Amino acid sequence: MNFCSVALPAVQITYGVTDAVQPGRVFSQPHVVANRIMVEGLVEHGLLEGEVDTFVESEAYKVFCVHKTSHWIGLDVHDIGDYQVNNGGIQSDGCL
Repeated sequence: MNFCSVALPAVQITYGVTDAVQPGRVFSQPHVVANRIMVEGLVEHGLLEGEVDTFVESEAYKVFCVHKTSHWIGLDVHDIGDYQVNNGGIQSDGCL
């Protein structure tokens, strides 16, 4: 495994997450997108062997990434509980 095999999925995650941040979408959608792209990269490079959907559903990727995407950057990360607002936190204009 070389630098590019790690860097390319990171760039793909960045673009995928950026596309997922849209008004009207659920706040957790960027995390879902990032996990899928990460798992695809892990399978492609042989760090996980099997089906992408199986690893996403079973959350087997958590061995490699234990926190949610951004670890709630911008929110008080030391709060306990889940940030569920407005039926899952619907994104709105200017939310970033």
